[in-house]
Amino acid sequence: MSGRPAHDHRTTTRTVIARRRTGFTLVEIITAIGLTAIVVTIAVIALSTATDARATIDEHAVTLEAEARWRAMVTDMLRHAPASDAVSEPLLSIGQDGHVLVFLSQGVVQPFGTGRVWRVTIASTEEGVRMDAEAIGRGAPAPPVHATLPHLLLHDVTVMESEAGTWRRDWPIERTRPAVVRLQFAVRSADGMNEGRRVNSRGRPRARAADVHAVPPLLVRLAPLDARP
Repeated sequence: MSGRPAHDHRTTTRTVIARRRTGFTLVEIITAIGLTAIVVTIAVIALSTATDARATIDEHAVTLEAEARWRAMVTDMLRHAPASDAVSEPLLSIGQDGHVLVFLSQGVVQPFGTGRVWRVTIASTEEGVRMDAEAIGRGAPAPPVHATLPHLLLHDVTVMESEAGTWRRDWPIERTRPAVVRLQFAVRSADGMNEGRRVNSRGRPRARAADVHAVPPLLVRLAPLDARP
C-alpha cells in the first residue's frame, strides 16, 4: 500500500483539471472572433445608413431651396411686363404644344418694372427645366441670366384669358397677357428626358400623370397692364 492517502490523490487530480480549464479553447476563441466581427459589421452598416440618410436629407433641402428661389424669380418676371406700346414683339407666347413659354419682362433686374426689357424663355432641356433671360432693345449690353432645375422638366404651359375661363395651350393676343399662367412640372428621370415618359399624338414626350402630380404647379395671376401702378 502507498503511504499517501486516497483523498489526497483525488484532490490533486481535481486541482490539475481546474487549472487546465482556466484557459480558452480554440473553439471559444474562434466563436468570440466571429461574434465580434458580426457586431462590428452591424455597427458599420448602421453608421453608413445614418450618414447616407443625412446626406439625402441635406441634398433634398438644397433642392427644395433652389426650386423655391426659381419659382419666386419666374413669378417676379411674369408679373412685371413692359408696356405693350414699348415693344415690337408679343408680350407672351406658348410654343411646342405647351412645352415652351416665352414672354417679355422688366422683372429680371431690380428695380422691377423699370429699365431694360428682357425676353424670357422657359423650356425643358437635357439639363432639366431651364429659364433663359436675354436683354433686348436699346441699352448697354447685359449678360444673359440662366437658372436651371436639374430635377424637373417642364410638362405643360397653360393659360386662362380670365379668372372664369378655361385652360388653353396657346395665346394668340400679342399686345396683352392672360389672367393666369400655369406651369406644370414633372420629376426628371435618372437617364434624362426619356425614361418614364410617353409620347403624345404629335410625337412629343409627355410625363406620366403620377410624375406631374408629385410636383405642385406654378400658378401666377397677372394684373391687367392698364391697372399697373
